[in-house]
Amino acid sequence: MPKVALLSSVTGDVQHQKLLLAPEGCSNPEAEINRILLGLAADAPHFSWQQASETLRGAGFTPLDDIVEVSRAWDESRCGNAMTFAVVFPGDAGHEHAGKSVMASTWHACEGGTITLVDEYGQCLMADDRLWKHGAEGREQVPLGIVHLPSEQFASATQHAAAVRLLTESGFSVATASQDVSSGATESITQ
Repeated sequence: MPKVALLSSVTGDVQHQKLLLAPEGCSNPEAEINRILLGLAADAPHFSWQQASETLRGAGFTPLDDIVEVSRAWDESRCGNAMTFAVVFPGDAGHEHAGKSVMASTWHACEGGTITLVDEYGQCLMADDRLWKHGAEGREQVPLGIVHLPSEQFASATQHAAAVRLLTESGFSVATASQDVSSGATESITQ
């Protein structure tokens, strides 16, 4: 069975973590990666990921670059009414999260809401929160506005309706989208 190695970064940031597929027959990928990186550091202490990647490739490791982190726990359904899904701010939202996808989760619910939005920095967003306005960062804030709820992430119309209900009960304005909102081609109903 192939082995996958997770390389951390001194920054501790998830986006700087790297995944490598170990070469077939490598019995101890951790020791081999350590040997390779320590050798590279001895020659060039401030090496880049590109240099490390090329050296690791030469030793038979394959960097896995297009990794998608799924924020929903694989076993979330074991926890009663827990629900996690993605919402997207419109590209013209006028604030710092315009065009971004964020996680909506009952796991992080606070302040009396049934669901909370969580951005890529772990910041919780409630329906009445305000974000920095584009071009006026640090000076002016604007409401969150409408969030899009792409329907293709749900296995059924019932699940989609439950997500809409959770969002609206927590005070969010929801536009349900039938297609990927990043493409600009959507049909939406605001609730």
